[in-house]
Amino acid sequence: MTATKKYCLDYVSRANKAKLEAELQICRLVDIPLTVHPYEQGLILPNHTTKGAGGVINNDGVLVDTEQEVVGAYDVSLDEIEYKDEEVIYIGYMYYAFGHAFTDNLQKLWFLHTNEGKELLNRGVKMVYNVFQGEEMPSYSKRLAELANFNISSAIPILKPTRFKKIWLPSNSLFRKDKKLYYTATFKTSIEAIKENVLKNVNPQWETYNKVYLSRTTLANKEGHGWQRTRDYGEQAVEDAFVSKGYVALHPENIPLEQQIYIAMTAKHIAATVGSVSHVSIFANANTQMILLNKIDWCYQHQLLADHLAETQVVYVDIHHSMYKIEAWLGPFYMSVTKYLQQFLGLKPQADNFLLDPIFWKYFMRWQRRARRLWWRDVKRRWKKN
Repeated sequence: MTATKKYCLDYVSRANKAKLEAELQICRLVDIPLTVHPYEQGLILPNHTTKGAGGVINNDGVLVDTEQEVVGAYDVSLDEIEYKDEEVIYIGYMYYAFGHAFTDNLQKLWFLHTNEGKELLNRGVKMVYNVFQGEEMPSYSKRLAELANFNISSAIPILKPTRFKKIWLPSNSLFRKDKKLYYTATFKTSIEAIKENVLKNVNPQWETYNKVYLSRTTLANKEGHGWQRTRDYGEQAVEDAFVSKGYVALHPENIPLEQQIYIAMTAKHIAATVGSVSHVSIFANANTQMILLNKIDWCYQHQLLADHLAETQVVYVDIHHSMYKIEAWLGPFYMSVTKYLQQFLGLKPQADNFLLDPIFWKYFMRWQRRARRLWWRDVKRRWKKN
């Protein structure tokens, strides 16, 4: 799949176009063998608020599950470690973010369908997983696994450092290498299984749409952890612009999971800001036009992978005046009806006077608070190292 055939970059800045062109030339599908490794007396560290991301540690104290995005060892005392004289299958770190539920959360489950995996489950070996700071695995994550033909309802979260007699650690069917995200044919099989199972149980009351705008406007102040709340500013104006051109605005959080997937599979044109809400493009068809609205100049690896896998017809449009220094993907973000969006939608040209928008200054104050926090965090890290 080449950038010229599947991607349109006519509505992005020159700098953003250069970044995207480099990423879009990468073939995300790789042919590698998937393996499982047993670690005798292995240790699983849970995700911890301040200590680290956690993961699987071998008997020599080395972090071994390094292909996942959220992983990191940290020191624990012997008194903190619980020992269990049993074998377990580690099925990975289960993200709370929606877009990760049908990507990262599926990457180790392939092993459960192998003869070896089935044999272990049949003799009572339990499944365990890591989760964000002790939170429950979201119900939609379990349902997505079920739609992909994996039953993980009995899986147990790791909430404190635990050493096991043996940990079976599958490799990842979706993995990072040199900060790029890749997938295997095995991972794609899981996505196809989800689509097939949704089609088997279509509710006749579900509507089909020609043009949809997947909106996050009603999520303000309702999601995120601590300072991550209220990340999006100005999206309502963008949504209104799409609605004026015949798009139907939908709020995915109010739509059942299977119906969300069905909409992605059947809509002809889907517009969404880049992030979890747009990652559903992984379920779209090759003839779907996916309009990806950049709310920052950042190449989201999960989105690049989703569009490569689905082979959708992608149009990128810059809709932001966001500022950032580090960890750009966490926001906050400011969006407006930019000249690029006006050109794409065929709107009457008008000045994008975002500095006169009170919402921009609310965003700016929010950005300043975050910038100060990150600066102070980095100062403390440097101080500890010295």
